[in-house]
Amino acid sequence: MTLSEIIAALEKANRFSRDVDIAIFKYLHHEYAGYVEGRGGLVHPNDGSDQRVLSDVQWPSYTSSLDAAMHFAVSQLDDGAVDIEVAHRVVGGRPHGRAEICGPSVFGMAKSKTPAMALVLATLKALQAKEPTP
Repeated sequence: MTLSEIIAALEKANRFSRDVDIAIFKYLHHEYAGYVEGRGGLVHPNDGSDQRVLSDVQWPSYTSSLDAAMHFAVSQLDDGAVDIEVAHRVVGGRPHGRAEICGPSVFGMAKSKTPAMALVLATLKALQAKEPTP
């Protein structure tokens, strides 16, 4: 998935998404782009060898864990002077999350169903804004 496709998928999500988590992991770690989900992790497609001996690769739960979402944001965007704000509120019994990331060379803002999802979405938007335009 491209960064734009990952953002679109997360914007449509009503709850945390394992598929989005995997797509983010593959976006960050291109060497696993061809791996497929299996046995509780990512495994290399069967290349004729026994899959049971191949090592599993685990991905972080970016969209369901605020800790994983914060680590993702800091590891990808921190250039020394980045401010990350995350908020959670419940309106009418329904949770909402909001996140804002700003710094001298980065900005991303998002709202989503949970604080973790909002933070991941804001991080992805900030990464997208940093990409060179064609």
